[in-house]
Amino acid sequence: MLFKDLTDSPSGLGYIYRGLELHTAPGRKVLLNSMMFTRASDIRSELEKVEAFHRVLGSKVEIEHLKGILCTVRDVYGTIQRISDASSVDDIELFEIKDLSFTAVQLSQALSSLGINAFQIPDMTGIISILDPEGLKLRSFYIYDAYSKELAKLRAEIRKGEDVNGAERQLELLAKADEAENRIRFALSARLKPLAPRMKKTLDMIGSIDLALAKAEFMQKYSLVIPEFSEDGHSTYKGMFHPQVADSIAQKGLSFTAIDIDFGRGVSLIIGANMGGKTVVLKMLALCQQMCQFGFPVPAASARIALKNNLFFSIGDDQDIERGLSSFAAEMLSINGILEHLENEKEQIDRETGRGLEILASGNGTLALVDEPARTTNPIEGKALVEALVKMLGEYNVDAVITTHYNIDCQAEARWRVSGLRDGKMDYRLVTTSTNDIPHEAVMVARSLNINERWIGLAQEILNGKQ
Repeated sequence: MLFKDLTDSPSGLGYIYRGLELHTAPGRKVLLNSMMFTRASDIRSELEKVEAFHRVLGSKVEIEHLKGILCTVRDVYGTIQRISDASSVDDIELFEIKDLSFTAVQLSQALSSLGINAFQIPDMTGIISILDPEGLKLRSFYIYDAYSKELAKLRAEIRKGEDVNGAERQLELLAKADEAENRIRFALSARLKPLAPRMKKTLDMIGSIDLALAKAEFMQKYSLVIPEFSEDGHSTYKGMFHPQVADSIAQKGLSFTAIDIDFGRGVSLIIGANMGGKTVVLKMLALCQQMCQFGFPVPAASARIALKNNLFFSIGDDQDIERGLSSFAAEMLSINGILEHLENEKEQIDRETGRGLEILASGNGTLALVDEPARTTNPIEGKALVEALVKMLGEYNVDAVITTHYNIDCQAEARWRVSGLRDGKMDYRLVTTSTNDIPHEAVMVARSLNINERWIGLAQEILNGKQ
């Protein structure tokens, strides 16, 4: 899974992407084309770069100098590709490569002054020597006389002017000089072709530097934490929060209620009334998993995360208008996609080893996060669908967290309940529970929203008559 495939995820990963202060096109390209990590060693390597920048963010002058250099970087992937394809490039393109080479040297010096050695920028001095034959150390590019004695001689004669050469001879000299310059451009392109991979690696490395710096600044802004990695399949979060939701409610003068939760190796349930914050909990779990596996610090006070090969997040809050599907139909197809993936994975492993479920249970496998399945259908059928889903996911040995407001009677690894209303205010923290009963708080929640009092009063009378 690529990062760019998840920028529209309901988890809010797009908010993180838009909040990054990236200075270069390569930085954005590196992020968007990055593959989700599944090995702890790869994530640690990425996070070490982020931490290196995070430690020196207090060096304001040096950091601003580094940003200034990054702001000059051009997207020259196309030029590099043309050189790689053995095309003859023009003076502007040769300037772009020369400029990139000088920038790489500058960045190496800037990182050294910050004491950061986590990035190995390729040595571009060989390219500089090709494009700066006179050693002038200027970023501008010109077909220098040093490239050709023939060209130098032609130019010297041209400079004498028409008064000496005559108009016809002057035109002849200019044409010959132009031909000589084209031969030099072709020769330079040929000399640079073997170095094209180094140029691309340099541009990619600059993008990685830009991205690591942006992650570090985002880490500082939101007080994110470097996660630890779980080897027993359980994920544990303390003080988990959602930056987008936190920002939104902060604009209203309110503060976000951080959440503690641990789950794994089975199906866990989060129960509670509507408006209890269950959906936000799932969004946080999906966001933290995504951020971690794309090499970001995560929004929590502490986090110990079990890495997964696959992450499915079904939130079911939209109709599929393009396909003419209702909310229920779109939701059912989304969940069915999870089950089909699991069945296909099991069948493939069975064909290879005959131990599909056993291997699925022992590996990184899949994390499924499903929000309020079957909530839009009638309660009797909805409850049955949820219980059947919990049973099936359990059979596949999938780690899953499912939210619901139904009284679920099946076996689950863990059950969490939203604390609910306390002194007229909603407490969104999670507490463990052994009961299936969902708190009956809908009327109280509605009353706290200043809903029409007669409507609420009549509803309460009906409830009292049924008790």
